[in-house]
Amino acid sequence: AFYPTLVAHLSSTTFGIPIVALVYVTGIAACAYHLANGLHAFAVTWDLAKTPRSQRIAGTAASVIGVLLFALGANTTLYFATGSRLFVPATLDAPRR
Repeated sequence: AFYPTLVAHLSSTTFGIPIVALVYVTGIAACAYHLANGLHAFAVTWDLAKTPRSQRIAGTAASVIGVLLFALGANTTLYFATGSRLFVPATLDAPRR
């Protein structure tokens, strides 16, 4: 009964705004940022990225990981809340016959 309950909570609205889904997306954004920031700090602190150039590369790589993680989480939340997806073309989202 977890899936129907989750869908019901995420798709419920208050004054037309899906408050629970927005809270989920905000939490996902915070977690993704925290992970990306921690990965970059880990690389710099443990001298895996010693030079300024390698620190920029590590920062970029950590940012990409954070953005991808956020996109995956936001896509999943949107799917549970509305049944649609962010990054899938409509032709791929259609049911197969």
